[in-house]
Amino acid sequence: MAAPKQSGKLRKRQLDAGSGASALEIHYAIGEHPVAESVATLLLVEKALQQSGMVIGDLAARFDRPGSVVVLRAEVAGFAASALRLLEDGSILPGRTQTLDVGYVRPGGHVRFADDLDIRWRIVSMLCEPDGDDPEGESDSVLRTRIANVTRAGYPLLVIAEKMAIPALLSLAADQVLDAGALDVDMIAETAASITGDDQACIRSALVTASFDPAHLSVDDLSVAIRFGVPIDRMIETLTHLAATVDGGDGDGRAETWSGSRTASQDDRDWDRRPASLSTVNKGRKEKGRSDKGQSDKRKSGAGSVSGSAVILPDASTDPYRLSVETLAGYGDAKNWALDLKVDLDLWRTGSLAWDQLSSRLLLSGPPGTGKTTFARALCNSLDLPLHISSVSTWLEAGYLGSVISRMNAAFEEARANAPSILFIDECDGIGKRQSQDRDFADYWNALVNKMLELMDGAAKAEGVIIVGATNRPEAMDEALKRSGRWERQIAMPMPDREALTGILAHHLGPDLAAVVATGAALSKPTSPSSMPHRREEVGAVLTRLARQAVGLSGADVERLVREARAKARRDGRSLAYADLATGLAAGRPIRPRDLRWRMAIHEVGHALVRRALKVGTEVGLSIEAASGGYAESMLDVDVVQSEGWVSSLIAVCLAGRAAETLIFGDTTSGSGGSPTSDLANATRLALSMEIELGFGRSTPLLHRSMDGAELLLLRDDPLRDAVHARLEAALALATRTIEAERACLLRLAEALAEAGSMNAAEIAAVFAHAATDARQASAPDQPEPPV
Repeated sequence: MAAPKQSGKLRKRQLDAGSGASALEIHYAIGEHPVAESVATLLLVEKALQQSGMVIGDLAARFDRPGSVVVLRAEVAGFAASALRLLEDGSILPGRTQTLDVGYVRPGGHVRFADDLDIRWRIVSMLCEPDGDDPEGESDSVLRTRIANVTRAGYPLLVIAEKMAIPALLSLAADQVLDAGALDVDMIAETAASITGDDQACIRSALVTASFDPAHLSVDDLSVAIRFGVPIDRMIETLTHLAATVDGGDGDGRAETWSGSRTASQDDRDWDRRPASLSTVNKGRKEKGRSDKGQSDKRKSGAGSVSGSAVILPDASTDPYRLSVETLAGYGDAKNWALDLKVDLDLWRTGSLAWDQLSSRLLLSGPPGTGKTTFARALCNSLDLPLHISSVSTWLEAGYLGSVISRMNAAFEEARANAPSILFIDECDGIGKRQSQDRDFADYWNALVNKMLELMDGAAKAEGVIIVGATNRPEAMDEALKRSGRWERQIAMPMPDREALTGILAHHLGPDLAAVVATGAALSKPTSPSSMPHRREEVGAVLTRLARQAVGLSGADVERLVREARAKARRDGRSLAYADLATGLAAGRPIRPRDLRWRMAIHEVGHALVRRALKVGTEVGLSIEAASGGYAESMLDVDVVQSEGWVSSLIAVCLAGRAAETLIFGDTTSGSGGSPTSDLANATRLALSMEIELGFGRSTPLLHRSMDGAELLLLRDDPLRDAVHARLEAALALATRTIEAERACLLRLAEALAEAGSMNAAEIAAVFAHAATDARQASAPDQPEPPV
């Protein structure tokens, strides 16, 4: 049995060392409320470890090794999602864990985890469920690519599987396969004893005499039946009923209790806001009218919707902090699309413009936290239309094909019935792509894609429905969904730059903006009244200082930061102040000595200078503030002749940081190498690609060879390795010559970056312009003085 909850803090200190504690002990030590699902999942994890002769400390050691692969499997429905949640909660490993779905790891190995200092483990995860949303999950080619991407990223991979065989390639690639098997009587008895406090032996005796198979139960079923205060006989009666419900299905598994293919990365914030019937919402709007909008114009519906959608009405126009497209910051093309639509919508309302002439379809893509849902809510207010919020994951909850299609139909019908309206579909990549018939579940996924195509066409004919989709993985969507007539307008939502962060901060501060500006301005109060800045300049200066520290955060990160700062001020019994925000931002930023900041600045500026000189894209931003190190963000112009010289220049840009360090300091550091996503790694891959893939090789240039696993060829002493190294040396020499010619500009820009911490495109361009002016003046011949 786990230790009493009262001793949690003491036990947590003991467990931080880690090695001998069980997963269940860690769970109780952090003070988690005991839930049957969680206890059973942890018991399954312990069983899997015991059968492999391991303890939690051994598992932790596996996750400390970059590129390690661990498979955790159980023959229990619901195990995968539950195990992932417990891992993230810190209930399996001692310490906070952040996971990232394997689908978000880019081919080059690039992956973005949070910079939070209290994160102990960063693990790439992959869920293998029999009815999951990845029909390619068992394909050897897909698995090979995914494992290779994670290996390049330098993070461990945890594969959690339930009720399905582990693919052969995964078993071979795994450093450790942990198999817990199925639920049994002993495990259920121990779970029940932990929750109810009843005698475990008595519970086991009652379970043995019951007429049901424990292997037919899911971990969710245990939470339904096993709760504190529930008598043993009623608990067993419930378990018997749940097991019989499974047996009464149609042979495909869990009948109507199947949980669909909802992924662990999904946003859960709106799942509890299901609408009442749409007709009720619509009726309320008609009865209410537009005269009393100021009272309660935003209405979130209840739980009666067939589609599972939520309906939100526009905020009152009198609300001074009303979210609208006009006030959004950092949305670029999406904002322009919305403003154009607003003008066209007014023309449609007056009958001057046909609906099919409006651009009423938008697909937003981008990493999590960039504000796709926020945009939909702002669009609701700006267009003064009801917003129907749904998601593909909500549709897939139904499980069976007929039920899923019914939910899809209902979502579109509800939006049409309430037209003019906005239908926002989140996680729309969950629909997937049409598959060849030799794929498992091909009929299922093909039917869903075809139904979505039909609904999108139907909505085009039905006036008044604006369809906005959101996805983190647009490449996972069927191309037919993105052609003209469907989601024809596609806009990528990048991470916000400093200018956008300034606007995002202002929005989330709302009524606290004045207090934050006042306390922030006091830190740099002018020495004389004559130098007192204008109020607008003062606001801009304070927000810009905060935005400099926030570079690299998403809009959602900023919202969380403001919320946590408000909570701290509230607990202290005072108003929000500038220092609260600055402290929160500093918590995620390392404090680096001056000499290290100077070297990092030289390195990053080297990239920017060579990129500009060789005309290989445009620098967007420079920073030395991120916890992971410095970075030079740029936009690569691909609409150019990508000749051999152009690719060589791109390699020179990759090596420019190394060249700048060597030129200024006489040596280089490990900052340009190391991980599979480092400057040196990227440069090596480009040079290798020139030799074997792009047709620029000195030897056999017409022989094309795939880059998959090609880096292993460089481990041998042969002409290919020498050719790649020669290209790297030539690119480094080019970068060095370029920097030597612009040494004064390099030092000037590095000084500015070391002082500011981050610079945007305009600031970088201004330094380049000043340096160019100084160079022209220095090279101009002296003019004779005019006669007196």
